[in-house]
Amino acid sequence: MKNIIKISSLILVFACFFACDDNDDLGFQPTENVGWIQFPGSNPAVIEINTETQPTFNVGIDIQVPIVAQDLTISYTLVPVSGLNPNTIFSNSGTILSPAGESSYAGPDNNTGSNYDYLANIEFNTSEIPFITELMIFDVVLTATNDANITVGLEGADKPTVQRVSILCANPDSIPADYFIGDYAIADLVGTIGPGNGTENFAAGTVTLTVDPFNPNARIFSSAILPAFNAEIESISIVFTENDVISLGDVDPGLACGATAPPYVYTDGGATNSLWSICNSDDFLIVNYTEDPNGSCGGPFDASFTLTKL
Repeated sequence: MKNIIKISSLILVFACFFACDDNDDLGFQPTENVGWIQFPGSNPAVIEINTETQPTFNVGIDIQVPIVAQDLTISYTLVPVSGLNPNTIFSNSGTILSPAGESSYAGPDNNTGSNYDYLANIEFNTSEIPFITELMIFDVVLTATNDANITVGLEGADKPTVQRVSILCANPDSIPADYFIGDYAIADLVGTIGPGNGTENFAAGTVTLTVDPFNPNARIFSSAILPAFNAEIESISIVFTENDVISLGDVDPGLACGATAPPYVYTDGGATNSLWSICNSDDFLIVNYTEDPNGSCGGPFDASFTLTKL
């Protein structure tokens, strides 16, 4: 009798072992048509979108359901955080349809070792976004499905149902006519020959920036260069280039450090040029340039000046 009991117990242990092992990597006994939706846990906290390189973008939804027997309608809302309201920009309807049979189940969240990479995508068209001068940030929030057995998130578990999106500023081909216009205080930030000889590369004071009539992306102003040695007022040009850098136009004050020395001039800073973004305010600007590239006075030197709006 004892032998029969022992054999029966062993059979039950083996049966339990194999039954439990079948679903061990799922962590629970799945029900075929029951599950949840979420954003992939591998997503970054904020999805950043560059409209210059991304004409469209998707925000994918994980469908954690073993078998999706019928078309699944997923509802979501767009919640503005800062900048333009996405609800007035995008033509999205607030729902998407995921076809029957499509599932993300057995993907990374369930650790089964299978690679289920299906995502139900909410698609956005960035061509609908107008010219923006500040970041556009909003949340995509999952709200409901048309199947009572498929919930948004999973009760008692931390499943992401909100995804933040940030639309980056894209510098326009032609900058606004009121961008960096008006009176600014100019001052040397880094200089060699001027400060080293008791004067300034650019004379400190107030300059007035205007649009270059020949280039809408350039700003021009007048300034004295090495004022202790030069009474002339020079015309200065800075260009906001399509490569997102600020380029100083050539400046020749007609000076040299010796009768046979080449001209002492200022030129574009090349690799050290400052960057610009339409998202930044026009209250302050640093312009990097090359001082004395010809070596008239021992250059070249990296140099810079600042413009502060008054």
